[in-house]
Amino acid sequence: MDDPFPLHSEPHRTNFLTRGIGYMGWFMIVVAIVVGGTDPGAWIDISVLLVVGIALAGFQWFMAPRRYNIFEKELVITYGKPRQRIIPFDDISDVEVKRHALGAEIRIHRSTDKAVSLHPWDPRRFHENLESALNRFRGVTPEEQPPGGSSS
Repeated sequence: MDDPFPLHSEPHRTNFLTRGIGYMGWFMIVVAIVVGGTDPGAWIDISVLLVVGIALAGFQWFMAPRRYNIFEKELVITYGKPRQRIIPFDDISDVEVKRHALGAEIRIHRSTDKAVSLHPWDPRRFHENLESALNRFRGVTPEEQPPGGSSS
C-alpha cells in the first residue's frame, strides 16, 4: 500500500445472523461476569459462558469483513483488527457479479484458482470502482476495454 488513502472504500453488507453471533458472544461474556459477581461458587457455569462467549465474539470479530478498500495496486479486505486480507491486482484473473434474491455478491477469481466472495454495501458502485482501478493498473483505457466490462 504505497498510498495510505484508498481510491474507494465500501463497508461490508452484514446480515442479522453475522451481527447476532457477535452480540450473543458479548452478551454471554457479560452474563458470565454478572454470574461470577453474584455466585462465585458457580465457576463451571462461569467458565462455560466465558469460553462460548469469547469463541462467538472472536469468530465474528476475525471472520466477518468490515470494509473493502481499493488501492492503486491491491484490494484490501479489513476484518477485526489486526486481521486483513490483501489481494494484489496482478493476482486477480476475473471479477464477476452474481445477483440473487438477497442482493448481489462480487466474486473475484484469483490466478491461484481460488475465488473470494465480497458483499459490499453498494455492489454496483463497488464493481465499477474496482473495474476502473483494475483497468488503470493494467493500463487499459476505456476504449480498449472488451464489451461487457470483463477484467480478464
